[in-house]
Amino acid sequence: MSNDNAVSFHEKVSLNFQKNYTKDHFNERLVLFVRLVEKYVYQNSTVIDLGCGPGVISIGLSPKVNKIIGIDGSANMIALAEEMKKNSKIQNCDFIEGNIPEVLDLIDMKIDCIISSSVLEYLTDLPKTLKKINDKLKPGGIFIVSMPNPISIFRRFEKFIFKFLQKPAYLNYSINHLRPPDFQNILEDNNFEVIEIDYFAKKGFIFKILDKILPVCYTNNMFVCVCKTVSGSEKLEERSGKKVVRLR
Repeated sequence: MSNDNAVSFHEKVSLNFQKNYTKDHFNERLVLFVRLVEKYVYQNSTVIDLGCGPGVISIGLSPKVNKIIGIDGSANMIALAEEMKKNSKIQNCDFIEGNIPEVLDLIDMKIDCIISSSVLEYLTDLPKTLKKINDKLKPGGIFIVSMPNPISIFRRFEKFIFKFLQKPAYLNYSINHLRPPDFQNILEDNNFEVIEIDYFAKKGFIFKILDKILPVCYTNNMFVCVCKTVSGSEKLEERSGKKVVRLR
């Protein structure tokens, strides 16, 4: 289910990817995931960071939970994560290199929470991936996932530029470009109930200005969903009348 080409691409850019977390627009991801885990996950919980990259979010979450397991398909990313773990002297964080999401089968326990930051857009079979994630979570387990927001002005401009220049290069490997309502439908089809959804990651000063006059879905280039597992016997609210609580 993983996109091998995407893994190879991230192998090559692993060092630059790690450095991105020193920039505000990447560090915002860390702050966001820490805040959401603090809000929804008990401190004695076990958390999986699916597609952990260089381990920045995993390490950042480690003081907030009992155990965190970072998983990534890139050997270079895992090496960076292990180095960061060693330097930070964190004891409750482990890293596993493996094909996502099949590597979840190697973990022989149910998990309290799974997080995934901008990873699912690269996977070739999204419904099967979501099913595996749901199966690995405990009943009522929490799934926190961020995705690119294709309806934002920035993403539309980015897609237009890509047609002519084939840049940014990561778009060669990005497969799943889903509007938040469409992604919510897929989550619900796979026995998740969406609790909250919001937009984040403005791109530059101009979008902070536009945010005052346009809906946030057009000015933010990422969105995040917080959801929980529900059993097949639990009936979700009718989608047409379902209200999702905003984070901000």
